[in-house]
Amino acid sequence: MEINNRASKINLFWTGGWDSTFRLLWILLKEREIVQTFYIIDPNRPSHKIEMKRMDQIRKLIYKRYPFTKGQFLPTVSAKVSEIKDDVVIRKAFEEANKKHHLGSQYDWLARFCKQNNIANMELCVQKLGNPEHNCRFSPFFEMDEISGELVYKKSRSSEPEYILFMRFEFPILHITKQDMLNTARQNGWLSIMKKTWFCHQPILGEIPCGKCDPCQQTMGERGMKKRFPLFVRLMAKRPISKIISYFRQEF
Repeated sequence: MEINNRASKINLFWTGGWDSTFRLLWILLKEREIVQTFYIIDPNRPSHKIEMKRMDQIRKLIYKRYPFTKGQFLPTVSAKVSEIKDDVVIRKAFEEANKKHHLGSQYDWLARFCKQNNIANMELCVQKLGNPEHNCRFSPFFEMDEISGELVYKKSRSSEPEYILFMRFEFPILHITKQDMLNTARQNGWLSIMKKTWFCHQPILGEIPCGKCDPCQQTMGERGMKKRFPLFVRLMAKRPISKIISYFRQEF
């Protein structure tokens, strides 16, 4: 694993998903900055193969449509979860924070990766939820940095375990929703690229979003996002299988 140490670049965790790809496009095409993307391979997550495939497709499409980005869009740095060293301090912080509100296990090893590689300004793409009934679990912990203009962890809460987890991260899209990103992508002609993104953690046959995992449920709950699912997946997410079979019998 070789990390580019150019001081002016933006560090971004990129999964080939909607949120991180939107941020990638914004950095490349609006900010015109150099971006170093990072991807952590988790063999236990069935989606890692299709995520890597989609990232490759997205990169090629960006290069084709915007050739000038070849000098900005640095090769993605990838590492396996098993290659990230254990860290007692971060592991303990994760365990304590997870008792208060459930956090995905990735926040443990993402924090360890940043610490291990001396990265203090990694962008992590957590978006504002479009459904007002669902509060973003991260919002209470962040504030706008007056210098960078980015959302950063509140230093006033530095005694809490979450600070140890999030202190190396920046959260550039915590103030916008997937619908906001959809509108911006449409206005800027990015939709063909955004449609290549992936989100499901448990894909059916490796290629079809399951509609059941947390990312699928979140995406389906966002306005304007349901069309990303095949009709049968949308039906399965709402109805028992017996009712779906009955539906298709009536239709055909």
